Amino acid sequence: MYLLQPDEGESDPFYAHTGLMDDHAIGIVTLGGHGCRVNQPLARAYFREIPAVDSGLSVSILDQHVAARIFNQPPYDPANWHLRG
Repeated sequence: MYLLQPDEGESDPFYAHTGLMDDHAIGIVTLGGHGCRVNQPLARAYFREIPAVDSGLSVSILDQHVAARIFNQPPYDPANWHLRG
């Protein structure tokens, strides 16, 4: 499972959108929406193939191909500083 950042588009990603690499279906979005803390769209997806970091990855959101990138670490608080009570 991968965490993706689709480019801003008309709609945020949600369940069952197709993950594409060079216009070939390689996976499916399992959940998505607008990340309020990071103020950008986010999606989680499963892929049959392991996509390269700069591989022409996109997500088909309501019949529009939207470019996406894979996060290497969480976009908000990657060091877990905010979990301390």
